[in-house]
Order: sequence, then C-alpha cells, then structure tokens
Amino acid sequence: VFEDKLGRDRYRLNPLKKAISECDAIIVTGGDVLASEYGLESLQFHLQIPEMGQKAGKPIVYLGHSIGPFKEEGQLEAWNEAASKASLITLRESRSYKYVTDNLNTTENIHRTADVAFLLNPDSATESLVNTLNLDRQRTFVTCSTSQGISKFSNLSKDRHIDKWIEAITHLVEVQKTQVVLIPHVQERSPQHNDLTLATNIMKKLPANIVQDVRIMGGEYSASEYKSVISQSNMLIAERMHAAIAGLSTGVPTIVIGYSVKAEGILGGLLGQEWLENGVLISSQDFLDTVNIYKNIDSVWSNLEEIKKLLEDVRPRVKDEARENFELLFKVLQR
Repeated sequence: VFEDKLGRDRYRLNPLKKAISECDAIIVTGGDVLASEYGLESLQFHLQIPEMGQKAGKPIVYLGHSIGPFKEEGQLEAWNEAASKASLITLRESRSYKYVTDNLNTTENIHRTADVAFLLNPDSATESLVNTLNLDRQRTFVTCSTSQGISKFSNLSKDRHIDKWIEAITHLVEVQKTQVVLIPHVQERSPQHNDLTLATNIMKKLPANIVQDVRIMGGEYSASEYKSVISQSNMLIAERMHAAIAGLSTGVPTIVIGYSVKAEGILGGLLGQEWLENGVLISSQDFLDTVNIYKNIDSVWSNLEEIKKLLEDVRPRVKDEARENFELLFKVLQR
C-alpha cells in the first residue's frame, strides 16, 4: 500500500497489480516530478509504478517531462535504471534533453518535444468567465498564478513570500494602473499545496486602496476555464508552470517565477536568452528582492507587443512539437 501524507490509502496493491497486468502500457505523464526539488522519496514513489509495469512486461513511456538535474545521492542512478528500460521518453525542453542524453550516453527512444499543455484549448465561454470577475473591461488586467507549494520547494519564508506578492500587486495597480486577477491554478485537499489558501491570504493583507482592483478566480474551474481568462489578460505572472504555459500558448507576455531548470528551459526555447535576462524569468530567490520584482514587471510591461509577436511566431512550431508526443506514443502502442 502506498500512503499519502494524510495517512489514507492512495493505491491498494492488489487492484493496482491487476490493472497493470491488464493494461497495454504504463504512461507516466509529464511535469518535473522526476527531479531533486521534491526529494529522493518523491522520486522513488513516482518510479514505483513504472517499475511494476516493467516487471509485468509492459512498455513504459515517460511523456513530456523535465528531468533533473539530480543533486541527492542515488537519484541519478535510480532515474538511469528506470530510463534504460523505457520504450519512450519525451522531454519538453532542450536542457532536460541534454541532461538525460549526456547521462544515459544514448539518444535511443529519447525525443525533445514540448509540453502537451500547449495543445489545451481555452474554454469556449471566455467572455462569460471574464464577466463573472466584475472587472472594468475598459482597463487592462494582469493574471497572477500564485503557488502555495513554492515556499516548501524553494525554502521561502511563507510570510515573506506573501509580502513580496503584495508589493508586486501594489506596483501593478499603482504604477501600471492595471487590475489584477489571482489564479489559484492548483487546488488540493492538502493546505500546504492549495493555491487558493495563498491567494486568500494575499487578499486579506492587501491595502484597502489596492484590494478594490484585485479579484480571485477561486471557484471550481477547469484548466481550460483558467486558460480562457489568462488568455484575455494583458500579462501573466506565474509561479505554476502549467499556468505559465496557459499564457505562453495563447500569446500572453508571461513572467515566470521559477525554482527549477524547467522554467529556464521552456522560456528559453520560446523567447531566447535575451528575454530570459530581461524580464520573463525571475528566480524564486530573486523574487524576494523588491528591486527585481519592479524591474521585471516594468521591463515586460513596456514591451508587451514585442513579446506577443515573438510568441505568435513560435506558437505553430511549439504546437507541432507538443503533438509529436502523441505521434511517438501511438507508435509504441502499435508495436
């Protein structure tokens, strides 16, 4: 039995073994869970089901991942052992591709693609979703994806993290004269990972003259619904990578607050090194410096049209790369 931190059964072993014995393949969906940021225990947990599938003779596919770099003893060895038995590994950015191929010393069955979330369509009810936020549609608005989990994974003080978001939001409202919508993109039952908790705490601490221009999109929304609202915003600031992709894939100039190589790899592939250094990426540690926050916001805000044009130019290529995940997957399933 695998148990989560609340002590409840996540999977029961016998039904899981039965499901594995009856399936055609094990597909490990993407993200950055196969990395050092979440610890050796997390890596071992995410490799257990693929290992069970491999022992049952099933093809193993890792689809659309960022991998590593591994910093703890035993992590790289555990990943290499799993990867050597995979039928297909697709990596969503070039940094991970180089890291994996360098450490495995092979490119067989390994492909650089793009995150599959670039293919997600916004919900069709875009206008009505935006209208529920009661924004002044004659004014601009910025969406902000705030991450409750980032404090844990990047060793940030929770109070200081909230304080810096308040500074960023205040700067957007007072200096750039824009409205702000908080996007709690990840909502889990665990409070330490629930972005709605953070968004609510930010709202509680905002000055009265600022909070009137801030909204929370806090209902039970789907990823497509969140993407619809993000797509209508003038700029996005995101701590959640898939919220960032919702903006990038719809041509919204996006600042990513990152704590791992995934942000640098994905943004670099879209906008190039120049924009990595001039506004679209800020590390979670640099976010704690007010000067950095204001500099990045102002740099991107003053170049919205240029960044939108760059994103529009690369979007067809990136969507083709995202589709390649499924073309490669289907080949494995047809063997």
